[in-house]
This record gives sequence, structure tokens and C-alpha cells, in this order.
Amino acid sequence: MRILLTNDDSIHAECLQTLTSHLIHKHEVTVVAPLSEMSGVSHSFTIFSPLFVREIKIAENITGFGVSGTPADCVKLGIKKLMKAPPDLLLSGMNCGENSGISAVYSGTVSGAREGMFFSIPSVSLSLTAFSKAHIAYALSWLDRFLDRFMNGRIPFNPATTFLNVNFPSVAPEHIKGTRLTRQGTSPFNDDYEKRQNPAGENYFWLFGNRPHCHNDRFDESALQSGYVTVTPLTADMTDHTFFERYETSDLFNS
Repeated sequence: MRILLTNDDSIHAECLQTLTSHLIHKHEVTVVAPLSEMSGVSHSFTIFSPLFVREIKIAENITGFGVSGTPADCVKLGIKKLMKAPPDLLLSGMNCGENSGISAVYSGTVSGAREGMFFSIPSVSLSLTAFSKAHIAYALSWLDRFLDRFMNGRIPFNPATTFLNVNFPSVAPEHIKGTRLTRQGTSPFNDDYEKRQNPAGENYFWLFGNRPHCHNDRFDESALQSGYVTVTPLTADMTDHTFFERYETSDLFNS
């Protein structure tokens, strides 16, 4: 199977290299990832400057493409110019940090998978809450089972309208409760900025905060805290369908 790999932690990220080394034994893998850290860039892409590409050794016998852009740039360029044929599957990750709930909106990792959906390619984002060798090994084993089911046609989703956001919990692998299909959580962050001063006397602001705990395991952020691997089907449609259906025929917005 042809797999396109990207991420937002950069082409130099250890988790990307580990994932690549794991997949190349069974699959044809192309790595197209940012040259530098791109966490939190969401679905931004490059318009007003050129994209540069460097070939970089990822693992034994495989060279990847490092791109001077965002994860969305990497996916676009990879599919359009760098791959000989379109991929059968796009994987974005494995991210060093979870991307559940509202985090998925900000995430470059999740947006890499979303961009794959725009090309009607089956796409999955993968994020780790903990990064020990045991947690990474568990995630790779889980992914192997997922890929077997995918290749056997047992993962039923329309790649033109849906992509999957997968998050692995921080509990010890032996205590992971299983996998749960979840909705995206919407708990907002309690963000604020601390005013600081650098040695030159210039003021700057540093972001800090946390997210309230959700207590409903139907949602990804809660199920993840409860020790489940979460699989959340996401789409590009951000329409508020309740609002739309309520006012579709109203003269309030139609004239």
C-alpha cells in the first residue's frame, strides 16, 4: 500500500522517524513533512513565498522530503509533485501531544489529515499523549491492526467527506481500556497571557492555561482521560445544522 506520511513536529521528529521505520517493511512510504516545527499552525498554507524542498534521510534506505511550509503545504505538494502516484492512505503524525477536542482545531497534525480528505484520500491523524517506548510500541501495534482492517475494507468511511482523528492515552499501555469511537469535545481552554520582560527590557507575553475536564466519555477529551484510544470522525463541514434547519425558510435571512 502507498502511504504518504506528514506531521507538524518537523521531518526531524523522532516519532515520525520511528513510524517510517515501522511502516517501510510492509508498505511503500513517502515522507513529506515540514523542515521546522509547525505545531499549532492549524490549516494555514503558503501563498506569498516560495516553497523549498530538501531531501533528508529519515531512516535506513528511505529519504524524505522536507518542505519549508506547513503540513497542509506538505500534503498538497506531496500529492501534486513529489509522489509518482496518489497515496492509498495518508497518515499525519505521530504527534508528540494529544489533539483531542478544541486542540484539533489548532493542530497542524489534524490539518494534515484534513488536507488529505480534500483530495479524497483516506486520511488519519495520530497523536500521542505520552511518548515512552512502551506507549509508542502500543501505538504502532494498534496501527498495524487498523491498517489490516483498512486494507480488508473494514473501516467504512467516505474519504471525500470524512477523516479520522486518533489519540492515544497517557495511562500505561497495560491499563488502556480499549478503543472508543467518540465525538469531538468542545471544552474551551482557560487561556491567559503572562507579561514578561526580556534582558533588553522589552515586554513580551507568554501563553499559559489549561482545559477543564469533560466528564462524558462520548467525547474524545473525556474518553482519552479515562484511558481509551479515541477515534473521532471529522469533516470539513462546519455548518451549524440546527440553526440552518430552524431558519432555512425564515424571512430573517432570506429576502
